[in-house]
Amino acid sequence: LSENRPKIKSAHRKRGTAMSLAQKVKQLRLQAGLTQEQLASCIGVSSRTIKHWEHGTRKPNAVFLLALAHYFKVSPEWLMK
Repeated sequence: LSENRPKIKSAHRKRGTAMSLAQKVKQLRLQAGLTQEQLASCIGVSSRTIKHWEHGTRKPNAVFLLALAHYFKVSPEWLMK
């Protein structure tokens, strides 16, 4: 899946540090041109849930982690790294 993974701009991360799940979800959503509401509708959660994921106050369960990975064409493992 690495060849299908969207390129994430490194401007929002510090040199040598991996992006968190929260940062990846937000960056993928923004690169796709989606609002939190639109992404929420696509994967079947509330926009408030997306907000929590992007702020890192909550993490998606396995079902929604797979939904995010499928939607953005990335691996769940990559999202969790």
